[in-house]
Amino acid sequence: MRKFGLVHPIVLSFYSQPLYQDVARSWRGITFLYLLLVLALSWLPGMVSMQKGVSEFVTKDAPEGLKQMPRVSIIGGEVTTDVETPYFIKDPESGKTFIIIDLTGEFTSLEGTEAKVLLTRNQLIVQKNIRETRTYDLAGIKEFTIDRTRIEGWLQLVKTWLVPLLFPFVLVFSYFYRLFQVFVYGLIGLIIAKLLKAPLAYMASVRLAIIAITPVLILDTVLSAVKFHLPAWWLLGFAIAMAYLFLGVKAATAASPSPEPLNPPIAQG
Repeated sequence: MRKFGLVHPIVLSFYSQPLYQDVARSWRGITFLYLLLVLALSWLPGMVSMQKGVSEFVTKDAPEGLKQMPRVSIIGGEVTTDVETPYFIKDPESGKTFIIIDLTGEFTSLEGTEAKVLLTRNQLIVQKNIRETRTYDLAGIKEFTIDRTRIEGWLQLVKTWLVPLLFPFVLVFSYFYRLFQVFVYGLIGLIIAKLLKAPLAYMASVRLAIIAITPVLILDTVLSAVKFHLPAWWLLGFAIAMAYLFLGVKAATAASPSPEPLNPPIAQG
C-alpha cells in the first residue's frame, strides 16, 4: 500500500528517503501517471508565458504593422494589388523594410535590399536565413486574396487557439522523451544496485529514476520562469539526476529487499 500521494514527490523528491523506498516498493504503474502530472505542471508556466506573449503581439504590436497591409489578390497565378508598386512594408520598431511588393519588375530578387520578402507579379521570394532564399512560383494558385481584415482574423484565431492546441502536443512529445530517458536511467539504477550489492528489479529502478529526475524538472521550470541560463545545464541536470538516483537506490534497498527482486527465482521443474 502506498504511503505517499501523487503530488508528494514534487517536494519530497528533494530529500525524502522514505519516499524513494515507497516508490520502489509500492507505486508500480501510478509512477507513470505521476510523470505525466509533473511534466504538465512543468510546462504550464511556459505555456502561460507564451499565451501572454502571443496576446501582447496580437493586441499591441501587430496592429501597427497591419496598418501598412494592402489588399493583395492572386488570380490564375498573377498578383494584383490596390496600391501603386513598388510598395514597401516596414518594421514599425526598426523602420527597416521587411516586405516589398513589386509588380513592375524593378525588383526581381532580394539582393541589395534589406527586405526579407519580395512579392512580384508571379513569384514569392522569401529569405529564410543569411544562407538560404527560397522562390515560390504562384502559377498553381487559382484564386486567393489577403488583406488587413483577413490577417486580423487569423491573428485572433492564433491568440485564442495556438497555446491550447500546442500544449497537448508538447506534453505528449515530452512524455515519450522522458519515458525513454527514465528507462535508460533505470539500467543505470541496476548498475548502482549491483555496485551496492543490493537486489533491485528493473521496473523498480525505472520508478526511482522518475522520482530522481523530478528535482531537475522543477529546477528547470524555475530557471526558465526567471529567465536564468546556466551554462551546460543539461550536464548539470544529468549529474543531479544521477545523484538522486544513487541516493534513491541506496535508500530503497537499505531497509529491506525490494518486493521485485533483481533476479527473480527460476521455477523448479
